Amino acid sequence: MIPVFIGLIILGIILLVLLLLLLYRQIHIAQVRDDCKIYGKASFETFLKEFNKRNWERQSMYPESFFGKDNNSNKIHASIIKFDDKGMIMKNTLEYWKFKKFIKKHCLKKESKEIKDLWES
Repeated sequence: MIPVFIGLIILGIILLVLLLLLLYRQIHIAQVRDDCKIYGKASFETFLKEFNKRNWERQSMYPESFFGKDNNSNKIHASIIKFDDKGMIMKNTLEYWKFKKFIKKHCLKKESKEIKDLWES
């Protein structure tokens, strides 16, 4: 009886985690669609290429966001990814979580140049 109960608890936790992953991605899709007239799907690698092409600035009131230094058509804010006024939707849940991990890991840096230098070879 106890092993079955523990198995059900573990299964419930796994299902809850999967549901949350899917929910956050759906929020990402909805936010990009609401904020951008033009949008499309892309991989994490495409995101990195586009991210590294631009100069970014940070605002203390939005510690996990990046805003285009040159113009207002580039931003990474909340779950919105926007380059040249075109929205980018991560093509699947795994790609979305790679993006979120990248942003969280590198938001602790003070200047976006430090972030950019990590990806250039």
